[in-house]
Amino acid sequence: MIPIGSLARNCHETPYSHLDMDKRRKIALGRTAGLSVELIAEKLGRHRSTIFRDIRRNTFTDAEFVNLNSYYCVTAHVMACVAWQLNGFFLTLCG
Repeated sequence: MIPIGSLARNCHETPYSHLDMDKRRKIALGRTAGLSVELIAEKLGRHRSTIFRDIRRNTFTDAEFVNLNSYYCVTAHVMACVAWQLNGFFLTLCG
C-alpha cells in the first residue's frame, strides 16, 4: 500500500490522457472548417464530452474585441497548462 502523502501529482499517474498541442490544433482546424464536435471527437479517437469540455474551458473571450472570441490551439493549451499549475499539478505537456 502506498501512503497518500507520497503520491506524486503529475499527468503520468492519472488514468486518462490529456489533450496535447497537436490534438488542440486539430480541434481548432475542425472548428474553423465547420466540423461538428462529434466528428472532431471521432477523428481524434476521443469522447465528444472531452472535446466539448476543452472548448468550453479554453476558448479565448474578450469583451472589447468580441470578433476575436474563438478557440485557438495555442491559447487553449496555455490556458489548460495554467489551470493545471494552479491546481498543483505539473503537466509535462506544457514544458
